[in-house]
Amino acid sequence: MADTVDLASDVSYADVVRDEHWSLIRLVTRSEPPNPYEYPRSDIGLTMYLRQCGIEHFCGREVSHVERPSALDARLAVELPRSSGTPDEPLLLPARVAWPRLACVLHIAESLRAIAGPLEVLHWWRPGAYNAAVSNANEKPGSDHVTASAVDIMARDGSRLDAAVEAVIDPIWLADRTDMVRGISIGHRRGSLKIHVGVWAPATRAKGAPRRWSYDPATGAEVAYR
Repeated sequence: MADTVDLASDVSYADVVRDEHWSLIRLVTRSEPPNPYEYPRSDIGLTMYLRQCGIEHFCGREVSHVERPSALDARLAVELPRSSGTPDEPLLLPARVAWPRLACVLHIAESLRAIAGPLEVLHWWRPGAYNAAVSNANEKPGSDHVTASAVDIMARDGSRLDAAVEAVIDPIWLADRTDMVRGISIGHRRGSLKIHVGVWAPATRAKGAPRRWSYDPATGAEVAYR
């Protein structure tokens, strides 16, 4: 499916079925993925959808939380006419065609959580100007968040997150290049409380191989994984 689809507006279910993420959910859960269009486009509807995908510890309101509402209001009032939430608590909730993408990355997050303990999703979808307003100035162009293909996650214990990365991410990285592995993107610095997890983001698809990077502790800039 084209990555340029307008995520502010819903499209057809056929576009969901053509998305790689839909196929990966079927591979991971060994069952037919739920149709996101059978759920209301709301934080509650997204939570119900995630539960049917086997996601137990993350909810729609958490993943669609807006870190800086002022940037959203100023830059996306026209771009997101169907955004959810209230003026006091707006939500960035993309079209339902993007929901299988979230389910894929949260399957990895669930595995990390089993070792790292409670995790909080900081960012999921960050469209257009909003992404430019809140992302690190050193972030490379083509952010995985623009197409809702990744989440940024915060842990409570850096050492436990390191252990989770070693137990969950490292074996995936060294495994045969299955569809899931070829499409994965991981950004994490040892000792940090944060990790970026993406599946089949546009930059990964363009590379045709998985992507992994660390972060400079002083500037936050992406650096080569070692």
